[in-house]
Amino acid sequence: MRAHLLCCRKRVRLVIGALWPLSALLAAPNLVYHEIQCARPGFAPCVMRFPSFEAFVLFKYAEFVLFYLLPLVIQCVLYTIVGLRLFSAESFRSMAPAVGREKYARSVKARRGVIKMLVAGVTVYFISFSPHQVLLLYNTLSSQRFEETWTYLIIVNMMAYTSSACNPLLYSVFSHKFRSKFLAILGLRRRRVVRGSGMASSNKKSDARRWSSSPITRGGVGGQSCKTSLTQV
Repeated sequence: MRAHLLCCRKRVRLVIGALWPLSALLAAPNLVYHEIQCARPGFAPCVMRFPSFEAFVLFKYAEFVLFYLLPLVIQCVLYTIVGLRLFSAESFRSMAPAVGREKYARSVKARRGVIKMLVAGVTVYFISFSPHQVLLLYNTLSSQRFEETWTYLIIVNMMAYTSSACNPLLYSVFSHKFRSKFLAILGLRRRRVVRGSGMASSNKKSDARRWSSSPITRGGVGGQSCKTSLTQV
C-alpha cells in the first residue's frame, strides 16, 4: 500500500525527468574520450583514448564504483530489508488472524515469489557486469596484462546488455499479472470464455420463452383478458 501511494504519476515523471539528464551527464566522458583510430586500411574502430594510463585507471575505477559496486551494494541492502520485512514475525502475526488458511498460503507463496525474483535480478546483474570489472582489476593489479580480443569484447558487451533485456523475462516468470499483461501486449493471450455468463443468458432466454407462453402474457386468464379480470376484482 505504501509503495502504491508513493508511486504516483507526478513522482514517476519527476524521477524519469531527473534520470535522463543525470544519465546523459554520467555518459558524457565516453563521448569525450572516444575517437576513431585508423588501425589499418579499411579498418577504423572507435576506441577510448586517454591522455595517460593514470587517467584511464582513474576513469575506469570511478566507473567501477559508480556503475557496478555501488548499485550492487544498494540492491543487496535494500532487497535484504524487503525480504526481512516480508517474512518478519510481526507481519505474519498480524496477517494470520485476518485471513483464512487458503489466503494465508497464497500470500506466503506470493512473498516467496517476490524474494526469488529479487535474488534472480541481482544475480543476473552480477553475472552480466562482472567480466568487465574482473578484467579491469586483473589488468591494473597484475603484472601480466590480459590482451582482450574483439570477440571477447563483443561477448562481454552482449552480457552487459543482457542485464536490461532479462528484466521483462524475469518479471514474466515470477509475476502472473505482469505475464498476463505482457502476453496481452504481444497478442498471445487467449480470451477466456466465461461459462457462467453463458448459462445465465440461456436461463434468461428460457425464462423469457416461459413467460411469453404463459396465459397471462398472451392476454387471457380462463378466456378473459388480464385487464378485465383485474377490473372485475
